[in-house]
Amino acid sequence: MKNTLSNHFEIGKIISAHGIKGYVKIYPLTDQPERFFELRHLWLDPDCTKSVLHIEKVEMMGNILRVKFDEINDRTQAENLKGRLVYIERAQASPLDKNEYYLNDLVGLAVYDTQGNPIGHLADIIQTGAVDVFYIQGEKSYLLPALQQNIIPLIEQGKIQVDLTNGVECD
Repeated sequence: MKNTLSNHFEIGKIISAHGIKGYVKIYPLTDQPERFFELRHLWLDPDCTKSVLHIEKVEMMGNILRVKFDEINDRTQAENLKGRLVYIERAQASPLDKNEYYLNDLVGLAVYDTQGNPIGHLADIIQTGAVDVFYIQGEKSYLLPALQQNIIPLIEQGKIQVDLTNGVECD
């Protein structure tokens, strides 16, 4: 399936315009929304060099961010961004500790059971708030809580080993 690491990570979704001066509201898709205050720019489309937006100002409004970009100067321009995802480059991501990994790097990897039998691939990671859930697709599909005892990511080998004991077949 997947054999290369992504160069960009989704970190938020623009949910609406705010006011008349070009501010947008962003729902953070990261465990560390405070990192937005350190960033200087975001990408709208990680495959297009013309999609960089430079951050002028960031404010927290509860669990939502209010962001002003240099390139967006009125409400109409801000409204045109509604629904767009924002990305950072891998180099801007927080460094990982030993035995940590970016969820983004797992999606698409081949999945094997504890005996080494192929099950399918990791199609999606559902973030529920309490515990992430892996959606594994193959001949059968499974939902599996992403707990340390269930998952052994072997990213260097391009695969994930799982214990399906706590999983649920969803076909």
